[in-house]
Amino acid sequence: MKIINIFLYTILVLNVSLLKGSTPDPLTLQDALKEALRANLDLKVFYQNQLMAQSDITTAGLRNNPQLNLIGDVLPAPGERFNPFNKSFGASLSFPLDIANHRARRIDIANEEFSAVNFQFMDQVRQTVQKVKTAYYAALAKREKLELANINLSSLDSLVKLNRIRAQQLAIPEIDVTRSEFVREQFRSEVQSEETDYLASLIDLQVLMGRSSTTDSIALASDIEDLTPPDTISIENALSYAIEHRPDFQAIIKQTDVEKANQRLQQSLNSIELSISGDYSQQQSTNFMGISMSLNLPVFNRNQGEIEKSIYRIEQNELSIQSLKVSMRAEIQKAHKDMINLWKMVEKQKEILIPQAEQILKTIEYSYRSGNTTMLDYLEAQRSFTETRINYIDTLYRYHLSQEAFETAISKENF
Repeated sequence: MKIINIFLYTILVLNVSLLKGSTPDPLTLQDALKEALRANLDLKVFYQNQLMAQSDITTAGLRNNPQLNLIGDVLPAPGERFNPFNKSFGASLSFPLDIANHRARRIDIANEEFSAVNFQFMDQVRQTVQKVKTAYYAALAKREKLELANINLSSLDSLVKLNRIRAQQLAIPEIDVTRSEFVREQFRSEVQSEETDYLASLIDLQVLMGRSSTTDSIALASDIEDLTPPDTISIENALSYAIEHRPDFQAIIKQTDVEKANQRLQQSLNSIELSISGDYSQQQSTNFMGISMSLNLPVFNRNQGEIEKSIYRIEQNELSIQSLKVSMRAEIQKAHKDMINLWKMVEKQKEILIPQAEQILKTIEYSYRSGNTTMLDYLEAQRSFTETRINYIDTLYRYHLSQEAFETAISKENF
């Protein structure tokens, strides 16, 4: 019996150690990005566009099929009555010739479209990275607010216990105990609300990472106060960098190449289409063979409308490029200005406002515990500290978003 107990105890210890060892490591932002780029479902859906564009290249490279015509007639001999045994047979095999290089033009269009789709996919990657970063920073901010709510609740718990003792000693009125208990319940509700928001933010993050099932036990490795100073690059240099590196801009430029290739194709369609066929027929038991040519003459329909439309499409795309440049400049300017201003706000709050709010709260709390101030003064100091701390967390979150918006605007590689 003792041996069995020792055996069961050993198994229990091993299971506990395995469970501890299986605890996932805290999730870093880089790990979240890598997992999203590998498993995000929207990216997988968009990747299918690349596969379809590759299929279009295959289709464009295919040659036109030959055409086979078969004829079978029963004919009467001249001057004779109808004789069902007098038959006429014929066959014609026609081969269309690509004398205007239509196939090469179609291949050019397909190749240019494939390049454009690749840039569009990279832009989808850029947007996915932005969404994952936003979700990660949002989770960090909500976790910080949850921790603050728990700290406040713990502080009020301690205060309620103190007030009960002091009320029993008739050092304070009973209303102070009631007021502190009421505030404690408010803080408890705040903890529940912040916990709900935090867990929801973790779910949002995991969905963006491409996980089919989510968990509440995920831990984030980063801290919302882990900051890097704002980029000091000039707006003009940032715009030049964005023009060179942003995939959506490269995609629209590549689309111009697509339209130019299409224009060449439409112009090539304004040409003679030639088919050569080999013919064979048998009439009145006599065999006939020959070669014939078929030409489609562009007399009336010279593809004028499509050629004209291709010119307008090129002009339209050039206007889109100019419009995107203007939008990019505005996006970069706004993100850079927000980043600089929010960095100044973070520094001011961290160096001045937060220490002052903490010092005031500590002083008022000490005075209240010593019996030198009122409960209302303490609650006001607690409220002021909480608001200051929440404003600081929100500013940190907004700074992360502004920095990430600036890096996204210039397509700066961070992973």
